[in-house]
This record gives sequence, C-alpha cells and structure tokens, in this order.
Amino acid sequence: MHIVLFFTYDISLKDWESSGLLDREVKLYDELSNRECKFTFITYGNDSDLSINNLPKNISIIPIYKYLKYSKYKSFRLLKSFIIPFKLRKVINRPDLIKTNQLNGCWIPIIYKIISRRKLIIRTGFDLYQFSKNQKKSAFKLVLIYLMTQLGLLFADFYTVSSSSDKKYLSKRFVFTNKIEIRPNWVDTNKIIQQSEKIKNRLLSVGRLEEQKNYEYLITALKGTDVGLDIVGDGSLRDKLEILANDNKVDVRFLGKMPNSKLLVLYDKYMYFVSSSLYEGNPKVVLEAMSSGCIVLINKNRNVEEIIQHKKNGLFFSVQDDTFLDTFTSWRKREGDLKKISIDAMKTIQNNNSLDIIVESENKDYLQLVNEE
Repeated sequence: MHIVLFFTYDISLKDWESSGLLDREVKLYDELSNRECKFTFITYGNDSDLSINNLPKNISIIPIYKYLKYSKYKSFRLLKSFIIPFKLRKVINRPDLIKTNQLNGCWIPIIYKIISRRKLIIRTGFDLYQFSKNQKKSAFKLVLIYLMTQLGLLFADFYTVSSSSDKKYLSKRFVFTNKIEIRPNWVDTNKIIQQSEKIKNRLLSVGRLEEQKNYEYLITALKGTDVGLDIVGDGSLRDKLEILANDNKVDVRFLGKMPNSKLLVLYDKYMYFVSSSLYEGNPKVVLEAMSSGCIVLINKNRNVEEIIQHKKNGLFFSVQDDTFLDTFTSWRKREGDLKKISIDAMKTIQNNNSLDIIVESENKDYLQLVNEE
C-alpha cells in the first residue's frame, strides 16, 4: 500500500531534524512499513532534505522546492502552492491513499486528491481554529482558518482529532463533522527504562518558550523556594525568562532544543514534570512524561482532563487561582501516594497511547479507506 504524506505547510524534513523531532515523527511510519505500507513524504524543503540519512527504506522523500522555485516572500509561496499538486502528478505514481501531517496546508493535498481520485485522511494533533482563537489572531486570520477547517472537513474522507474535546468543539461549529475520528497521540513505551533514583528537588518542563506555555507563572511561583526548574525548548521569550529567573533568584536551567531520543532518557531522571500551559491539545510531552513514571503537575483544562485523573495518575493545579506551589508542596511529602500515581500514569499510557495500539488503529484506517475504493 502506497501512502503519500503531505507535511505541514512550509515545514521541511530539515526542520524536523533541527527541532529534534525527526526520530519520533518517522517512528510511526517505520512501524507501519512492517504492515506492507510504503510512504512518500511531500516536504516543503529542497535538495537538502534528500541528504538526511538513516530514514527507513520504505520512506521516500519528495521536496517541493526541488521542483518549484522557492520564493522568500510568503504571499508568492502561497500562490505558487496551488501549482504543487500538478507538479506532483508528474513525479509520483498514483498512490493508494493521501494523508496530511496537520491541517495547515490542506488545500494542496485536497487538490491532489481531486486530480488523483484517491481517499484523503486529514490529521490534526490539535485544533488549529481553537488554538488561533486562544492566541488572539486577527479576525481576518480567524476567518481564513475557519474556512480552511471547513474545507478540510468537506473534502476529507477521515478527519482525525486527538481528543473528544476537539471533536465536540468542531461538531458545534462546523458541518460534515460525521467524518471526525479520535486518534490520540502515541508514545513508544517499549523504550522507557526506569531509573532507581529520580531527581526530586528540580522540576522538568518541556515546550517552546512562548506565551502559551506560561513559563513566567512557573518561575514566579518558585520564588523563595529551594526547588529548581529545568526547561527543554527554545523560543522568542528566552531572554525575557532568563532575566525574570535572575531577578527572582530562581534556579532555572534552559537546556535548549533536544532530540526526542535524548528527551526520553531525560524524563526518566526526574520525579516531577510540570506544565503551566494556558491551553493544550493532546500534549505529547505530557504523555511521554507519564510513560516515564513522572508525577505530572499540570494546569487544568478540558483537553488534559481526558488524560489526567486528579490524584490518580497526575495532579492538577490552577494558574488562575495560583495553586501550583500549594499543590506541589503538599504532595511532595506523600511518597506512598506519589508512587501509586507514578504507576497509574505508566499504565494509562500503556493502555491508551502506546505506539503498538496507534499503529494498529492507523493501519485499520488505511485498509478501510483503500478497500472502499
């Protein structure tokens, strides 16, 4: 079975590599290759994407800007993107199935679906329209994202979301939502190795240094404590956060970007993982931390409530009510209860988000759509 996977708009294979996501993102398709699946990745890169080594043998790469001249102007790239499907028709044998990595850029695989007459899966790891509203995007951008979402729902044969909250949200605001299927994110639970001793006086957090992740709150909350904070990630707020940590005399280590393979090892060294994000989808970092047996302390929102059960497999706090420090201080003394939470967290991921489960589900989706042809 030959599946063409379109990358998120303007993202290249080199972007995956530089962000440390390459190994993780490819893993799912490597496993599916054992089910007689062959993949062609359509990336928004150039010849440099072809120089990346150690890709599984059943994955081939077609970088768009090998066949189309790259423009430094976003508006020109957008206009030229409508040519892409017709360029691809000349370089790809007709596939069995088409899939997107995210919603953004879905107009390109939609056109390719029409001209190739093949079924289309649109995957979303988070709801772009809802996130854009939370980010207070301009009214013009919100209208465009709304239309893109509706276009995706109209033309997709499967439209996957990562949580029931996203499905309910879309069902209230769009049409053709009968195509929506819930497919949560996955964790390779087979690679987690438990350490005998974990770091207890430092918190681990992972995410971009941007407003959504709300690191200002965490740093301020730790003022006057003996607890350190280690952050994996980078972003536009790094300088501001470094100054804030220094001014409040909080021991924060900014660890920068990290390949997912190293990150999985890092989780295992910490007892506590913390997320102060203002909103989330089905966060992979939380799933990975739980799989490693971390005690996850997380700002409560409706999407993470589908993953975390308070006091059972993780702990909620409220940024709005400023309850993080009280929650952490009261629970860090309860070693017996924390051990139970750690065990239940690992069981939750093993039962719901393991790579084996998601590979089986993904393969069934492919077979169902192809057999409907």
